Amino acid sequence: MDNLSLKEKRIELNQIAPEPNWQEGTLEAFKGIETSIYAAVFFYLGKKERLELRIRRIAFETEPTGIGTVDIYNWLYEVGKSFVGEMKGRRILLIESTDVEEGHLQTHWTELTEIPQDLEEETE
Repeated sequence: MDNLSLKEKRIELNQIAPEPNWQEGTLEAFKGIETSIYAAVFFYLGKKERLELRIRRIAFETEPTGIGTVDIYNWLYEVGKSFVGEMKGRRILLIESTDVEEGHLQTHWTELTEIPQDLEEETE
């Protein structure tokens, strides 16, 4: 698996599907696997992964954020596509319940919690 791109590794490990859930021009986005802690969408510009946007489950399941019963993956996609083109390099960003109000992201993406990346993933 060493010669595979990050996208190919994610497909191989069943973290994302082989085909994107959303595609607009050179932007492709994939629903991440379900976890008990967070939901995630992976964004690719061209062939490079630029963003893994996560939201804590508590932020959309129990906290009064206004997200409610919307499709959380579509919500993450809409939020992420609005700024992924502004980003340099690859980032993993986490949305907390305090970042969302009345169903809208209130925190600028540069102020979201950034999750450290594995060194292996940084070398794509």
